[in-house]
Amino acid sequence: MPRPTNKEQLLELSAANLNKLLEFIDSLPENIKTQAFTKNELNDRDKTVADVICHLHE
Repeated sequence: MPRPTNKEQLLELSAANLNKLLEFIDSLPENIKTQAFTKNELNDRDKTVADVICHLHE
């Protein structure tokens, strides 16, 4: 899909990408979704997949 050129297209693309992200998260094994990252794989503030999603949302 080409870059959005109006608000309607932007909202449509955003919804499609959100659905892709949610489907990807749903496909992760439960142990990965709830695993705490302790070896600084991400950074000091993001310790779980949920933390990363919260920061993406903000």
